[in-house]
Amino acid sequence: MTKQWYNWTSANIAVWNKSKFPNITAARQRMKLAGEITEFNEAITPDHKLEELADVYIASAGLTRFGGNDAKIGSFICSVLESADEKGKLQYAVGQKMLINIERQFDKNMHHI
Repeated sequence: MTKQWYNWTSANIAVWNKSKFPNITAARQRMKLAGEITEFNEAITPDHKLEELADVYIASAGLTRFGGNDAKIGSFICSVLESADEKGKLQYAVGQKMLINIERQFDKNMHHI
């Protein structure tokens, strides 16, 4: 059976994040986002940059689940990335990455095993 691509929204990702990582804190999610931004900045090729940008979007969407300023920051980043998405490339990359993420096992620090 072939895995189906799905249009993951920031709201869908926030629900998945809460389900997959029920015990993480907003501070831990902010650290995850910072790490993903670093990986994006270090990526060299356009394809790698797009893959890392998808991770930034996913981590930002996860931040929205915490409410308050964390939700505002996560929503802002997601909105900026959505508005800059050229031809749906980021949306597709997020969908592809989420296909991988929903099958992965993660440790307590949100790193895949």
